[in-house]
Amino acid sequence: MSKLQQLSSSVQHLAKQYSAVIEVGKFLESAGSLENLVSEIEARVAVARAAEATALEAKTLVEQGLQKVKDDAAEHIKQVKASAAAIVGDANIKAAKIVADAMQRGKELDEAVQKSKEHYKNVFDEEEGKLLRLKRELESAQKTLAQIKDEIATLRARIG
Repeated sequence: MSKLQQLSSSVQHLAKQYSAVIEVGKFLESAGSLENLVSEIEARVAVARAAEATALEAKTLVEQGLQKVKDDAAEHIKQVKASAAAIVGDANIKAAKIVADAMQRGKELDEAVQKSKEHYKNVFDEEEGKLLRLKRELESAQKTLAQIKDEIATLRARIG
């Protein structure tokens, strides 16, 4: 870009010189040396045109370089987006698997809890049945003991 600016500055400088040459031409015209002035102006115009051509060439090179940078950046962005999309896709697949596994494990745990609940309810019911049976047996044994005590008391009263 600085070459382009230098060339632009040179062209502007030449334009100023051209303007000065025209002033000189007016002066020389009045002096009758217009032909020499025309030759010099033509030479300066040729130099200015050469400078303009160089500036245009430099501008074209800069524009081509800029386009290459833009194209390279666009390609890089495209590759990064593709890579990011692949990563996101993989992450979504892994996340879906993790969720599915967690849901399956939760279902298995729920089934295990239900089975345990049923098992412990059955055990509790069984133990409660045993407890009621033992309670009846204890009541029966207490009645039998009370009867035996009564018989012993009756026997002691007879003996005694």
